[in-house]
Amino acid sequence: MDEQVAAPACAGKCDALGGGLSSLPVAVQSVSWDGYVVFGTPAGEAGGCRAMAVRPQLINVSEHAVSFPPATFSAGVDCPTELGPHTIVADPAVTHNPFPSDGTGTFADDGDHLTYAILVYGQEDPNAPGPLTVREAQIVVANPLSTQAEIANLQIGAPQPLVGANGPLHGTAPSSTADGRLILFQGHPSDTSRTDTIVYSRLTNPNGSLNDIAGILNERGNVFGMMPHPENMIEPLNGATDGRALFESIMEAVA
Repeated sequence: MDEQVAAPACAGKCDALGGGLSSLPVAVQSVSWDGYVVFGTPAGEAGGCRAMAVRPQLINVSEHAVSFPPATFSAGVDCPTELGPHTIVADPAVTHNPFPSDGTGTFADDGDHLTYAILVYGQEDPNAPGPLTVREAQIVVANPLSTQAEIANLQIGAPQPLVGANGPLHGTAPSSTADGRLILFQGHPSDTSRTDTIVYSRLTNPNGSLNDIAGILNERGNVFGMMPHPENMIEPLNGATDGRALFESIMEAVA
């Protein structure tokens, strides 16, 4: 008797979804906190960096497929300098971000553009681990939130050292949470030659942790320590359940 193979749980959708996502017309490097701006490289181009507006209205979604027409991403504007591995977050010094503006990025209540004030966390050498940096940047979007959205202006400042409580931070491949409160990168709090996984908080350090570390994972990946207290956020009565997923995942892993 021929051996029967069970169908995948997604019941025929796996190939369609995989094909749609793999055909993304842009190699995305980073995404703004609201999802309407990306840094990336258009398909078919070798390397480089370009800021592009996202037009989510053009994404095609059906029961069995997700596809991204090329026009989902605007033509964009080339970055004035190579960024390498990086992440972008909202500049905390700007209260309303993005904000209405004119085409130069100057605030205007009745402005027909949107301006994003961002911080770009990256590494000094785009091709190798080393000192981490932060750049101030500004992206101005014309016809924002529409199918005609386009980058009108892009400015990226010079890199400045990203400094923790005990000096400059070293590492590679930074990423961040959507709200920009935690920066995740490969590095080590005291040994610049090592690349353990640590989490760096860019907000005020209330606990006095070394290099502002909020969490750290050992080299084997089986021990994780963190400064926040997820156990305080597992029940609605506590005001939030954000920490519940951590403990549920542990229970599932050891079950």
